[in-house]
Amino acid sequence: MSSETISSNTEIASAAAQLLTQQLNDYCSFSVSSIEDTAQVEGSNIHKDVGAQIEKALTAWHALLQSDADAINNADAAFKGLDSSIASNFLGMGGQS
Repeated sequence: MSSETISSNTEIASAAAQLLTQQLNDYCSFSVSSIEDTAQVEGSNIHKDVGAQIEKALTAWHALLQSDADAINNADAAFKGLDSSIASNFLGMGGQS
């Protein structure tokens, strides 16, 4: 039996979370003013409605991806604790992390 401990790879989890949210703020700060200001003629209010919907969708997308990134980090922390507990209780390898 190996004397190594079981361990989740926090670096990989952190990298995955960072990759998920990398450039998210830039992407979600997309300006819709160019769409809203196009063709100020009768019936052009649809541009403002579309712009508002785009902003709403991007805000929801930002929240979703940030939540997913947080979940990756939380899962890593939970697995790291479980790894240590399993190693200590079942494999006789010690509980150091």
